[in-house]
Amino acid sequence: MRDKKVAFEQKCRQELKNAEKHTKKYRRTVQIRIEKGLHERVRREARLNNTTMSKILDKLCGASLPILKGKN
Repeated sequence: MRDKKVAFEQKCRQELKNAEKHTKKYRRTVQIRIEKGLHERVRREARLNNTTMSKILDKLCGASLPILKGKN
């Protein structure tokens, strides 16, 4: 499971890096797409582990993905 999470984070970072070459609107679109994917993963994980989404989001966004923490 840990490897999958790391791979997902690397994919997100790579997508954002590629988006930097494009327009601001496209960068925002990519970021929203990533956040939606993250939201789905967190929802699924929360249901499996019987915890709240916010706890998992805090754990996920703590140090691993600062780009998804609301910084535009």
